Amino acid sequence: MAFRALASAILDAILQADPNSSITWQYIYNNLSPDGVKGGNTDFTWNGSAAVMDFIPGSPQGCEFTCGVGGIPSIHMNNGDIHLDTGNPMWGFGLGFLVHFVFDMLLGNINPSVPH
Repeated sequence: MAFRALASAILDAILQADPNSSITWQYIYNNLSPDGVKGGNTDFTWNGSAAVMDFIPGSPQGCEFTCGVGGIPSIHMNNGDIHLDTGNPMWGFGLGFLVHFVFDMLLGNINPSVPH
């Protein structure tokens, strides 16, 4: 149940970040596998085509702060893992950094729309 809820949030973030993509919800879901927790959020390994994640800057290597896609929530890749943060540190002239710092780093919370 928790995997499905977390995967659903990742799926929503991917589909919102890349709305012109022809990929399906089921394809993304089938190619995610949980890979541990970091900063209160579950990391997922991506097992599908690397081209599907091309919309994320620096993928598949990714990076911590500058590769987030979206504002709140924000998806990014780091070392082959897909990660959903509450806020993108580069979004909103510092507001995203504040949200990311407080919720993801200090409190260790996942995106508020996802039960944990």
